[in-house]
Amino acid sequence: MDDITFSVGAVTFKYSLTHEQKKFLRLAQETTVDLNQCPVFSDHITDTIHAAIPDELKLPTEKQLKYA
Repeated sequence: MDDITFSVGAVTFKYSLTHEQKKFLRLAQETTVDLNQCPVFSDHITDTIHAAIPDELKLPTEKQLKYA
């Protein structure tokens, strides 16, 4: 396994494992990781999905609403 690829709606995420990660994987036992316990992961997915939305479809920010 060299790449991790998964899709969330219209956004596809891809990650290429480093050489060191590949070595560690050969030693690992099968396990499940709950990514809900990783706030940084959740923040990155939110930021990436938000960046994939065309500007004309994005909801206004609080600052924009206050200005209006």
